[in-house]
Amino acid sequence: MPKSPLLLYLHGFNSSSQSHKASVMREYCKQHRPDIKLVIPQLPNYPLQAALLAQSLVDQHQHECQIGVVGSSLGGYLATWLNYNYGGKTVLINPAVKPFELLTNYLGEQTNPYSQESYILKKNTFKS
Repeated sequence: MPKSPLLLYLHGFNSSSQSHKASVMREYCKQHRPDIKLVIPQLPNYPLQAALLAQSLVDQHQHECQIGVVGSSLGGYLATWLNYNYGGKTVLINPAVKPFELLTNYLGEQTNPYSQESYILKKNTFKS
């Protein structure tokens, strides 16, 4: 029996599941591909926690769904990592190539412009 299609959209750093790109993806799938289950999680602000959530979503759905991943910016980096570990089709939108360097410009206090959540990004939040 074929697996049902699932598309996992991963937004970028300091972005949201309510971002413009996520909304465009949601509307496109609704109009043109209602057969695809679309999952657009609100990723945590911390990169390691975002990776762990993305991984848990793939683990949760991989047995019953054929999973495709779309990643934007830091979400593109995470999508590449998921593809390396799980395979599957992956689309990258302006992916972060070296986020461990890019995010050093954001160390310190941050506020997510979508959720208004404040948090402190530290160097040790990049790895386990």
